[in-house]
Amino acid sequence: MSSQCILFDCTLKVVKFCLCRRISMACADDNYDDYIDACCITWLLQHSSDDDTMKTALQAIGGLPRAFSAFHVLREANTIQMVLQQFNSCFRRDPSFGMHHCTVSDPENAEKYCRAWIRLTHGTSESWPRYLRGPLGMLKDFDDNLHVAAIATCTQALDALIYRGPQLTLLSHLDRFANGEACYDNFTESWLLETFLECSLSWELHTLVANDIAKKAIPTLLQLLQRASDTSSLQNRTTITLILHTLILGNVDTRLLWDEEQRSISYHNVLIPSLASIIQHRDHYGIYGQLLDFIVSEFSRLAAPAAVRSSHFPTNIKNIARQGLSDLYLSGRIGVGLLPDSVLADMLQLLYPPTNVSVEQRPVFVKSLLKTLSDSKDINVATCSIRLLEPLLLDDYGTVLQAFEDGNGISTLLRAALTGDSDSRRLQFDCIRTLCIFFQRSFGSQPDDFIWTHSVRLEKQLDVIFQSDFFNIVVSTIGGRKWWLSEVSLIWLPSLLRLCEIRPQEDVWKTVESAFRAFAEENIGEDGCDQLLVGLDQMKKMIQLHNSLE
Repeated sequence: MSSQCILFDCTLKVVKFCLCRRISMACADDNYDDYIDACCITWLLQHSSDDDTMKTALQAIGGLPRAFSAFHVLREANTIQMVLQQFNSCFRRDPSFGMHHCTVSDPENAEKYCRAWIRLTHGTSESWPRYLRGPLGMLKDFDDNLHVAAIATCTQALDALIYRGPQLTLLSHLDRFANGEACYDNFTESWLLETFLECSLSWELHTLVANDIAKKAIPTLLQLLQRASDTSSLQNRTTITLILHTLILGNVDTRLLWDEEQRSISYHNVLIPSLASIIQHRDHYGIYGQLLDFIVSEFSRLAAPAAVRSSHFPTNIKNIARQGLSDLYLSGRIGVGLLPDSVLADMLQLLYPPTNVSVEQRPVFVKSLLKTLSDSKDINVATCSIRLLEPLLLDDYGTVLQAFEDGNGISTLLRAALTGDSDSRRLQFDCIRTLCIFFQRSFGSQPDDFIWTHSVRLEKQLDVIFQSDFFNIVVSTIGGRKWWLSEVSLIWLPSLLRLCEIRPQEDVWKTVESAFRAFAEENIGEDGCDQLLVGLDQMKKMIQLHNSLE
């Protein structure tokens, strides 16, 4: 900190102390501390005879936060004209070339006056004076200092909302930074982003022109968002999300423009629908390759956990997240190896129930779930995948059953069952229930002529079942006495009875009937026990009838 700044800071503290003793109440709409600070700066400007102190006071205005509530106090003290006069003094004119010819003599201070002018004129009808547009343009093109050029560009863009050129120049600064062609510090980046946000909310451009700028800006902003995850402040990330939302979906809640805390709280709600729309229209915005991979990953990372775990997540945002994740999953953009297992499990949990998956998409969805089951070793991913398969199979669409067969669903579920937790065995139970539902839909209600017409396909499926570990898993599971009797009697046994009816000659039926009867006898009097015993008697008769015919 320079000695001049230190002196100014000390002077300001003294003035503030004196004013606080005299001012009893600030304007009702002002923050009290803001009001006192504004009064201090005003007092210094009006009473200080030191030129350096006055300049420092004016420059300090550019460092006030966007949400400062007492700018009107400063405006009432004619500070806008003071700032412009000091800006003008930062340029040297050569009379031999005419009064309009000038050079930059003090670019660093000129930049500070630009920031002060931006702060003071926000929300007013003040415009940059015509006689200073030449010097401002010169400062905008000042190549020796990127920060100075950037702030001058911000000033010009805010003063020229009806012109395309200044807006594109502002965007070019962000684009060069995003592509690594220019290096700005966090402070300059914040000013560029906040200015672009304010401009995008106030453009007076033709709709086609505004849409063209937005189309050019989206990839740049996404690149900045990608960089921001490691290098920028939270404030810059939230600003980027607000710009994206404004350009793609329209204006945002005005409270978010000035309240950093609200920005942080609303971060997911603002960014998720924006990313969902970009993914949906990625060709329009020219989003491909690594940038698309980043967006997909970021969308999944934000949408799945937030929608699943947050009870305060708005329903409309949750629906957007669900639809976007569903589309990405069906297209193969997200899956095992492309997302962390925890995020993938959250995503699958969010997709339940699969009501937003159309009839035409359900076969693809089934194959995708089976592939996930086959590729993943994570228990939570497997459990969520099987949970989604069940309602799809219950719908009894022939194309879904065919997709399950084509995707080697029986073998895939059995492999998953063998990897379950041997203590809880929840995964095994889920696999058995889902397989039994598939058996019911494939074999349970078909007339005899269906079996003859499709004998080759059915025989192949039956061979897979009886040559697998399915019955061993069922018998060992039922022997554990760890599952609901009603589910066993209503889902498991009816499927087994149908299989027994079709292939009573299999040796496994005596073992199955014995294990289930022992289970029933251990649960006499429980709901479903009588129904289970009736079914077992039917199975026993089938076995005896087959043996008597041999």
